[in-house]
Amino acid sequence: MTRGEWDEHPGVPTQVADTIGAGDAFTAALTHYMLRGADLATLNEAGNRWGGWVASQSGAMPALPDEVHARMELAIEGRA
Repeated sequence: MTRGEWDEHPGVPTQVADTIGAGDAFTAALTHYMLRGADLATLNEAGNRWGGWVASQSGAMPALPDEVHARMELAIEGRA
């Protein structure tokens, strides 16, 4: 939320494998997109998608296949 705006996100359905690192991924996505000038809804979408993806993998820093990154970018930017 900001002083003049808020955004509510329903979450991303995820089959959880390991929650370690999911919160860090959420925060990293927020930071990444904020530095790119994204709006609040996009920040929320990015954090939820990246946090959900990390929670669906085993380990705190799962390998990120190029195709996952490309699909994630399309999904996040499609929300904006």
